[in-house]
Amino acid sequence: MSKSIIAGIIMAVALSLAGGVNANALKIAPLTYDVQVQQKKKKKGYVDVTNSESSRQKIEFKVEAFEQTAADGSLRFYDDKQIAQGVALDYSDYELEPGQTLRLAFLVDGSKLPQGDSFASIFASAKPNGQGASGTVRVGAILTILNGSPSGRRAEITSLNVPFLQIGNAINGSYSIKNTSDPKKSTGFRPVVDVSLNPISYQTQHKSSLVFAGIERRNDFSVEASRFGLYNISVAYGDSKKDVWIFTATPLGVFAAVAIVALLIVAIPIVVGKARQLRLGYSRKSKRHSPSRD
Repeated sequence: MSKSIIAGIIMAVALSLAGGVNANALKIAPLTYDVQVQQKKKKKGYVDVTNSESSRQKIEFKVEAFEQTAADGSLRFYDDKQIAQGVALDYSDYELEPGQTLRLAFLVDGSKLPQGDSFASIFASAKPNGQGASGTVRVGAILTILNGSPSGRRAEITSLNVPFLQIGNAINGSYSIKNTSDPKKSTGFRPVVDVSLNPISYQTQHKSSLVFAGIERRNDFSVEASRFGLYNISVAYGDSKKDVWIFTATPLGVFAAVAIVALLIVAIPIVVGKARQLRLGYSRKSKRHSPSRD
């Protein structure tokens, strides 16, 4: 996924709370889960919870809501009755044998969630035998839920940073995007931006990292482009657009260009010298054959 900021990795760090115990003792996958459900309809999904300890563990499960609090993707988790009712789990707790994996199913109920975007987290926690509360292992997966149609989504491209010289088979850069939606009508979403290269038009789409209303986030991107020359690269979301000029070339293109320049540097003096010799020779020949005057 290019060099873009992978939301799952950031959220995994926020969700994995080991409190002095190796977080590898408990694993959950996937770390992120996108759910799209029609209003008043239901949709089922699952996460896998694995006990990597050498002993049996009792795992407790809980659903919480979350919100984004900063540009680095930091999250705040909290209890929310509506979210807990809208995301029902198959189990509230379960005993896992060493190395055992539980496929924990969940049911998203569109009739119990608000229209538009909702955000939930499924936590799995275990307290190893003989350890106090500080030894609790807690890991989680996040759910980004779209119930029906999105409402009030707006975003603005605030900056585009692409180094002018791009040597290789890809163009790499970054852009910043701010969620300018009304916080009362929209919470967060992952804007899909258009990345285009001109002339000889080339266009692709890049899914940005999750950004909540009022927050601005940076996203890295990479565009496969085996080209040579000056190009204009632009990033756009709706009517918001930023663009810059760059020079791009593949290693082979650079080698060919250097070889041509080197050849010209060597060849031009030779050609000029030959032309000068020819002119001098022609001039001398003309003088020898000029008719004499009595």
